[in-house]
Order: sequence, then C-alpha cells, then structure tokens
Amino acid sequence: MKPERIKEIVGRFRTGHGFYSFKELKTGHINKTYLINPDSDSKFILQKINQEVFRDPLKLAFNLLRLDGIFGSKTVQYPYVFPKIHYPRNHMPLLREGDKYWRLMDYVKNTTSYSIPPNAEMAFEGAKAFGAFQKPLLEEPAISFYTPIMNFRNLNMRMRSLKSAIKRDSRKRKKTANAEINKIIEREDINAENHKLIKSGKLKKVICHNDTKPDNILLEAGSNHAKAVIDFDTVQAGYLIYDFGDMVRSFCNPVKEDSTDSDKINVDKAKFEAIAEGYFEEVGDQIQPSDKSNLSLGIKTIIFMQAVRFLTDYLNGDIYYKTTHPGHNLDRCRNQLQLLDNYIQQEANLEKNLRRILN
Repeated sequence: MKPERIKEIVGRFRTGHGFYSFKELKTGHINKTYLINPDSDSKFILQKINQEVFRDPLKLAFNLLRLDGIFGSKTVQYPYVFPKIHYPRNHMPLLREGDKYWRLMDYVKNTTSYSIPPNAEMAFEGAKAFGAFQKPLLEEPAISFYTPIMNFRNLNMRMRSLKSAIKRDSRKRKKTANAEINKIIEREDINAENHKLIKSGKLKKVICHNDTKPDNILLEAGSNHAKAVIDFDTVQAGYLIYDFGDMVRSFCNPVKEDSTDSDKINVDKAKFEAIAEGYFEEVGDQIQPSDKSNLSLGIKTIIFMQAVRFLTDYLNGDIYYKTTHPGHNLDRCRNQLQLLDNYIQQEANLEKNLRRILN
C-alpha cells in the first residue's frame, strides 16, 4: 500500500501525533497489520479488518469498546498494559473507508513475543496474564459481547465440515490424507463426549479470550515478565476449559504446530504445570466445579479440533490458513494428532497434577 494512503488513514484517527513511515508486519494469519512510525517514539499498530473472516466489523468495534471500558479505564485491578485504543471522529474504535474498515492502537514498547515459550517461567507468566485478563470478564454477562465468529469452537460443526470435505474431495487430496482421516474417525469419541457435555448445560458460558496462544502475550524485552495480552478479535462467549486447553496445545508443544520432527512433538510436563499454576492462581477460586472436572476433556477437544480444522482446510485446497507448500496443512494436522496421542498417554499423570494445583 502506498505511503500517502496509509498517511491519510492514520490522519483520520485522533492520535495527537504525526505520520512518518510504516512497515507491514507479517505476523498473524487474519488481518493486514502495519507498524506506524517504526523509528519514532510514537509507534502505532494499524490494522485492516479481514472481512472474509469478520463479516460484521462493527461487532469487533463494539467488543473493543467494551474492553476499553473495562481495562482501558482502569475500573478493574489489572496489572498489565492494555493498549491504548485510538478513535476516529465517529467515537467508535473503527474507521470506515469506503467498504474497508481500519483500527489503530498504541504499539506496546520494549516488548517481544514467542510462538514457543523458551522455558516454564515464561509459560507461567503468560498463563497468569491470560488469567488476569479473564478474571474481570467472569463478571460480565455472556450476552454483553457480540459474537464476531459464529461456531468458532463448535467441534460438532467442525466434524460435519470435515466429513463434507471428505465426501466432496474437490481437490483430489483424500487419498494422500487417508491415514489422517482414519485417525480422526478413530478419535471421534472426543467429539461425542464434548457434545454431550455442552448439551448437558453443566458448563457456564463466560466471556473468554478464545485465542490463548503464546504469540498473544507481550513480554518485557530481555525478561520473562509478561507486560500485555493482545489480539481481542475472538473475545466472545465461550468456555474456560477451551481457553485452558488452547494454552496446553500451544504453550506445551516444544516445536511449532507445523513441525514434522515427530520425535519432539509432546506435551512438556514442566510447562503444563507452569501454565496451570499461573492461570489458576488468577481464576482458580472463581471457576465452576464443572469446569475443574472437565479440564482434561477441554484439552483433548481443542487439540483434536485443531487437527480437524487443518485437515478440512487441506482437503478444501488451503483456503483458510496461510500455507507455504501443498502439504502444509496436512503436516499441521499430523503434528496435532501426535500431540493429542502424547497428551492421552500422559493424561492420568497430568490430571493428577492438575488436581494438586487446583486444591
């Protein structure tokens, strides 16, 4: 995008600062993201909303407005930085330019992030920060936020989508994925158990982050201390067991989710205990007994769901996740299935540690 166009867009927001330069950031899978004034003390993050994923950007704007009222106004005790939101002249945290939508917020200075936590201490800090973010949201009614992505963590729906993709086989990839298809069918009891739990109404729906991966924790540069939780696009009603499950999935695997190094794919016990201690230090006394008793199912559900999503996208021709080679999503699926197998192998011992931490 041309500098003149970026300057025009940034100028529509009430920042009190000028525009000097920008660079596009390649992190993230969904929105176009730009760092404004990278060589200045007045840095901002500008994002163009991906309307293929977020069909109604005004829902994102409303949710961000709610979060800004909770965390940005300092009405709650929150020991982390909540990035300052900049508003255009319409008093909503979103700018409409033709049929495109943009938003602008402060860049959190002197921070770094990791896709894979380098140690258990960082895992503890990240999980504790997610817990601190979650804590005040437990007081919010589940209907107080819009739902930007329908059925985001609906495993039953994801299974239907996979079976439809298998039946269509539109890209003629079913043969190469036959082993993974069979393995997912063998593990379909996870979907049945999860569906039964959700239908029972035993779990309380609460406002959750819904994307609790290490990349969404900013650490103070040169330390393991968490400074900010970021990426609020998926904040909506959900279940705590899934947020915890996604932390286990993303924090505890010592290799990236597309790694083919099968010898290294496992659930790191030290990081598992660290995230449990960090997260439940913040919210352990507020969560429901039904959440505590179903944490392991939440872990299996989220890992399994991610494998299902990667395989579905592979069969459909890689239309959702960014890929670098034709079998990229199949590699990701295999990775997650192996991670699931490893978790199930350790499940009894890890559950025992969970009970110890929760009690």
